[in-house]
Amino acid sequence: MSDFSTQLRLPTELKDRLDALLEAKYAPMKPPSRNSVFVLAIEEFVSRLEAENLSSDARDRVRKSRKSATS
Repeated sequence: MSDFSTQLRLPTELKDRLDALLEAKYAPMKPPSRNSVFVLAIEEFVSRLEAENLSSDARDRVRKSRKSATS
């Protein structure tokens, strides 16, 4: 993070403190790797498929219960 503070004309002590604050705030926000993005996309896709399958199963059960009720 020293790139940011070196552009400012601050005393070294203040630059160090600024770097520490910036590092503490933005270090947890590192961009995810391509692999983790890919895994997240697959998980999202699978969860949507599962939700779609569950809803189609529910529709099938409703149809069966209606048929049995009318029979």
